Amino acid sequence: MWLVNSCMSVLVQVDENGIEAKDIELVMSQASVSRAKAVRALKNNQNDIVNAIMVSIGVVLTWLPGRSG
Repeated sequence: MWLVNSCMSVLVQVDENGIEAKDIELVMSQASVSRAKAVRALKNNQNDIVNAIMVSIGVVLTWLPGRSG
């Protein structure tokens, strides 16, 4: 799918294979990001919707081995 990047007014090709359209739309609406950014966030977070939203809004996720909670 080709999308217009509003910041630069250029077309950007986005590969949405393996990602549900409803997941993309949820990330877009909750994080207020473009479709391309939502797809990238989902791909970078193994389709984990919550992590994709958190990363998209700028929350840094840190995992510390051996710690829970």
